[in-house]
Amino acid sequence: MSELRRYLRHFTPWWPALLVAAALMSIAAAVPGAAVVLLERTLDLGLTRRPDLLPWLAAGFAVLYLLSGSVRVARTRITKGIAWRVATQLRCTLHQRYLALSPGQQRGTGARLASLTFEVDELQYGVSALVTAFRNPLTLLVLAVTAWSMAPSLAPWAVLLLPAVALPMIWSGRRLRRRATDAREARSTLAGLAQEQLAGLRTVQTFAAEEGEATRFQGAAEEDRRTRLQMEVERVLPSAMVQLVAACAVALLLWSGGAKVLAGELEAGRLVGFAVALGLMGRPLGGLSEVWSLLQRSLASLERVYAALEAVPVVPAPLDPIPLPAGPLAVTWDGVAVDYGEGPVVRDLHLRVEAGELLALVGPSGSGKSTLLSLVGRHRDPEPGVVRLGDVDVRRLPLAALRRAVAMVPQEGFLFSRTIAENIALGRPDASQADIEEAGRRAGADDFVRALPSGYDTSLDELGQRLSGGERQRLCLARALLLEAPVLLLDEATNQVDTESASAILGALERRTEGQTVVMVAHDLSAARCADRIAVLDGGLLVEQGTHAELLARGGRYAALWRSGERAPEARLAAEIP
Repeated sequence: MSELRRYLRHFTPWWPALLVAAALMSIAAAVPGAAVVLLERTLDLGLTRRPDLLPWLAAGFAVLYLLSGSVRVARTRITKGIAWRVATQLRCTLHQRYLALSPGQQRGTGARLASLTFEVDELQYGVSALVTAFRNPLTLLVLAVTAWSMAPSLAPWAVLLLPAVALPMIWSGRRLRRRATDAREARSTLAGLAQEQLAGLRTVQTFAAEEGEATRFQGAAEEDRRTRLQMEVERVLPSAMVQLVAACAVALLLWSGGAKVLAGELEAGRLVGFAVALGLMGRPLGGLSEVWSLLQRSLASLERVYAALEAVPVVPAPLDPIPLPAGPLAVTWDGVAVDYGEGPVVRDLHLRVEAGELLALVGPSGSGKSTLLSLVGRHRDPEPGVVRLGDVDVRRLPLAALRRAVAMVPQEGFLFSRTIAENIALGRPDASQADIEEAGRRAGADDFVRALPSGYDTSLDELGQRLSGGERQRLCLARALLLEAPVLLLDEATNQVDTESASAILGALERRTEGQTVVMVAHDLSAARCADRIAVLDGGLLVEQGTHAELLARGGRYAALWRSGERAPEARLAAEIP
C-alpha cells in the first residue's frame, strides 16, 4: 500500500479537476441503466399499449448516447490531460536527477532513455486503473439496481458473479507485475543496444560487422516482442475469464427467466431488460479485474524511476555553502586519496598550484593525473583529503558557482548537435556573438569555422563527422575560454590532435586571461615544456616537481621519461616552444 500511496500523491495537486472528472463519470455510469429502462419501456409499452410513445423512446436512446459520448470526451480530456501533465513533470524531475548524479552512479544510456520515455509513460495505465476503479462500481451499482427492478426474483442469482471478479484479480496481479518487469528490462536492453550500435557505427562498418550486429539486434527485438506479448496476454486474460463466467450466468438466468415468462409470472420486456442489464455488467466486471492489473503494470514500470529519484548524489551540494573567493585562485590538493574499488589511484598527495601559474602534470598512464583534475570540479570527492580553491574547501562552495569557476577541456571533448556558436556558449548562453568569436580566435578555431557554410551558425549535425579531432578539440577549448574562469583544466588536450592544433592550443595558453590558473595533463612531454612548473606522478604519488630544466638536471623520473622517448608523435613541438 505504501507504493500505491506514493503513486497517488502525484495527483494530489489536481484533485479539483479529478472531482469534475468523477462527476462526469457518475453521469456516464448512469447511462447503461437508463438505456435498459428505455429498452424495457419500448418492449412492454411502446410496441404494445402506447405506440404513440415509440418515437419519443427512440429519440431518448439517441439523446442518451449523445450525452454519453460527450461526457466520455470531456472526461478523457480531463483525465488524460492530468495523466500526461503528471508524466511530463515526473519526466523532467527524473531528467534533473540524472543530470545531478555522477557518471559512475548512472545506469546504461539505454536504461536511462527507457526510463525517461517508456517507463514514465506507463503512468497513464495507473490513471486508467483509477478511473476504472471509480467508474465501474458506479456502473455496476446502477445496473444491479436496474436488474433488480426488472426481475426481483432473479436478482439474487447475480450474486454468484462476485467470485468471478475477485479470483482472477488475485491470481493475475503478481503474474502481470513480473511480466511487466520482464518487458521493461527487454525494452531497456533493446534501447541500449541500439544506442551503442549507432554511436559506434563507424567501428561496426570498419570491421564489416553489420551482419553480426544486425543479428544481435534482432535477438534483442525478438525478446522485446516476446515479453510484451506475454504482458498483454496476462493483462486481458482476467477480463476474458470474468466475461466468460458472466455470459454463462446470463445464459442460465435467461433459461430460468424464460420459464417464468411462459408461465405468465414475468413480462417478456422485463426479462429482456434484466438480461441486458446483466449482460452489460460483464464489461464493468471485466474492467474491475483489470484495475489491479493496470496498476501493477504502472507500478512495475515506475520502480526504476523511483529508484533513480531516491539515489543520493555521491557529490552532494553543501548544506551551508560559502561564497567563492574573488580574484585569481590557487588550487591545492591536501593529503588526497582516491580509490575506485580496485586499490588507490591517488595516495596521500600534497600539491599546490599558485594563482596565475601554469602547472603540467606528467607521468605514466594510470598515475592519477586525470583523477586530480576531476577532484577540482567535484566530479568526485577524495577519501580522505581536501581540495581547496582559493584556500576554501571545494565541498563548501555551491556546485554551480564552483563549476563556473573551473573550466575544463577533456581529452575527448563532446559536441552537441547544435550550432557551433551554441556549443561554444554552452556555459555562457547569454554570451554575445562577439564574445563567442573572440573565444574562437583565442582557441585557434576562428579560421576553419569561418570557412564552414554558415560560419558560427553552422549546425554540427549537418556536418556529421567532417570535423577533425583537432578541430573538435579547439571548439571545446573555445567553450572553456569563453567562461573566463579563474581556473582552467586541460586533460591531455594535445594528445590526440595534429601538430597545428597542438600549437594552436598551446598558443592559447600563452594568451590566457591574466591571473588565470592552468593545470594541464600532458602525455606529450614536449607540450609540458611551456609550463611554469611540472609535477611528476607515478603510482598515485607525487615523485618530483620543478621546471623542465630543473627536472632534467636532477636526473630523476622526469629525466628518465624524457630520455626514453616517452613522448607523443608531436615531439617536434619542442622546437617550436621557447
